[in-house]
Amino acid sequence: MHETSHAMTWVPIGPYQSKEILRLVRAIEENDGTPYRSSHEEILDYFDPAHFWRATAARDYSGKLIAFGLTRTPIVHGPNVEVILSGGVHPDFRGNGAGRQLLGMQLATAEQLVQGESESAVAVMHVDSGNPDLEDLLVRAGFSVSSSYAQMRKPLAEFEAHMEVPSFVTIEPYTQALSEDVRKAHNAIYVEEFARPALTPAQWAAERQYTDIPWSFVAVDRRGDRPRVAGYLLSGRFEQDWESFGWSEGYIQEVAVQHEWRGRNIMRALLGNAMTSYQNDGIEFAGLDADIHPDPAQSNVALFERLGFERTGTTNIYARNLDVRAGNLLRR
Repeated sequence: MHETSHAMTWVPIGPYQSKEILRLVRAIEENDGTPYRSSHEEILDYFDPAHFWRATAARDYSGKLIAFGLTRTPIVHGPNVEVILSGGVHPDFRGNGAGRQLLGMQLATAEQLVQGESESAVAVMHVDSGNPDLEDLLVRAGFSVSSSYAQMRKPLAEFEAHMEVPSFVTIEPYTQALSEDVRKAHNAIYVEEFARPALTPAQWAAERQYTDIPWSFVAVDRRGDRPRVAGYLLSGRFEQDWESFGWSEGYIQEVAVQHEWRGRNIMRALLGNAMTSYQNDGIEFAGLDADIHPDPAQSNVALFERLGFERTGTTNIYARNLDVRAGNLLRR
């Protein structure tokens, strides 16, 4: 610890300071041993115009950025709103109350963002395992664990590349021409089964900016005059993470099969095509995040373990309800 809390100055911050934010975020990631490294493009995505956002930073007496916090929520949303909190304090300046101050400011901003805008709202923060100080801070601020997901990986030397699917289903490369149909399939699955808000075309395009097109595939039912999307697999290629991993990895951003086509090996076929494409590019592992369900029989972790993936880490999602009484919405 180098500074006391009264030596810090809190200021607004934004995309014009993105490289400075990246240096701070990287220092936090390296100190905390996270298995990933943020890129400059990901920092710029913090300020995506599809979201309302507020960013706050602390500087020391010399002007050095020593803390950063982002509060943001989608402009287009349903009756139940998630406000995502992220950020952190430089390792050299921890223990002086900066984290507590930052979280307090983020919560105040979050409540201003959702006043009068929804039926209910919740502040959410993702916390990787092995971060007890942050978890304790959140619990003392009224947060609790709402859900968790596991990081999983599979060696590409250990997978079955070929899997039979019905003759009327083809596994095809993901293309822009198929993108809108895949978006609709995504919404059909996540809105109906998980009660998550539908993604608009603009939100879908923003989500897909990190999708690696050559590593992504779509299962198409070719019966009838109009082909239908039976399932899809979207991949990411985050090369900035590979050095910290110690290996190269094709990351499965999302793999899903619509209800009508389940039980027909389509997910296995999509995984096989993706992992073949990873391996052809010299990649060593496939990785993904899988939701953890309280009932192991319903857990996606168990599903992917049966497919040969191993669990390597856990992230807890901490949540706290927000007051949504009517008021004026903050704008960027």
